[in-house]
Amino acid sequence: MRKLNGHPIVSPLKLFSDVSNYLAENPLEHDRYGNGNDKEEFEQTVANDFGYEAAIFMPSGVMAQLIAMRIVCDDSGCDSFAMHPTCHVEKHEELSYSQLHNLKSCLLGSEHKMPLATDIENIQAQVSAVIYELPMRHLGGALPSWSELEKIKAICRERNIHLHIDGARLWETQSFYKRSLSDITQGAKSCYVSFYKGIGSTSGAMLMGSSSFIEKAKPWLRRHGGNLFQLSALWIPAKFYYDNALSCFDDYYCQAQKIAKVLSEIDYIEVTPFPLQTNMMHVLVKGDPDELVEKMKQLDSDLGYSCLLSSGGKDLLQPEKTRFELYVGKAAQDVSLDEIFTYFKRLTC
Repeated sequence: MRKLNGHPIVSPLKLFSDVSNYLAENPLEHDRYGNGNDKEEFEQTVANDFGYEAAIFMPSGVMAQLIAMRIVCDDSGCDSFAMHPTCHVEKHEELSYSQLHNLKSCLLGSEHKMPLATDIENIQAQVSAVIYELPMRHLGGALPSWSELEKIKAICRERNIHLHIDGARLWETQSFYKRSLSDITQGAKSCYVSFYKGIGSTSGAMLMGSSSFIEKAKPWLRRHGGNLFQLSALWIPAKFYYDNALSCFDDYYCQAQKIAKVLSEIDYIEVTPFPLQTNMMHVLVKGDPDELVEKMKQLDSDLGYSCLLSSGGKDLLQPEKTRFELYVGKAAQDVSLDEIFTYFKRLTC
């Protein structure tokens, strides 16, 4: 069934068939405990694209960011770092930074607002680092303006705070900023990107920074159990998608803007942020979460295409509405705007 949200579901057979065809034209060798010319060349390519000296591939972003914070805290002698209340590290990782590393956090700004340079200026506690998410998933893919981002970089530099970019969806920022990836990350001392979200690959992440920073990450990767005998089943698909998917994000952004316009014209539906800043948005629909999800499932069956979105539950600021997350990727190219309008019009009837 065609679907609106994210990327089409790819079977293991098609995934490995596509990767196999790619390997037939681009022969690559396995790594061994992270060592191997082809893997290291891929790491350096990504590092160069983002303007960093070095990079290391890791099985997960959870591992990458936790290791980054441990290194920075050790180097600075300060065991505390700052992040937004909706940061993945705080919200979705079972307090791993505290439970595994005895690190402390300082929450930055308000849960419902974009953290600004003034929020960093107002930090009272001593912190070694700031994790800054670009774009912010729990704010619908929102981004700071370019001038605000430059202020954030400047205040971190002035206060000798290590700025780390949570770039799980960083590819999606280029259409808004209209700048290179290295321009966007310039001034941040480290960055991580995910390969399974916007890129659409399997699990895997890349941590980037100075050469010395990445060298310090290697023993921590081993300590976290991430230095597997072979990572080629993860980094080779990541390279395949990296080589083929980066050119698609402008199309995703353009389509997302069209979809947002259609949805905003329907009564009882609100799109945020509006206008969009990335190919991601939150769709607020009047009604109960459970009832709306059940109605979406019925519409999927009736109409033959799926616009079922991930529900975030009742909106905290507007409890009469349910907040849904919509990521516009490759799948949305196969669902027409008329179909989307019909679906959500019936949803609100």
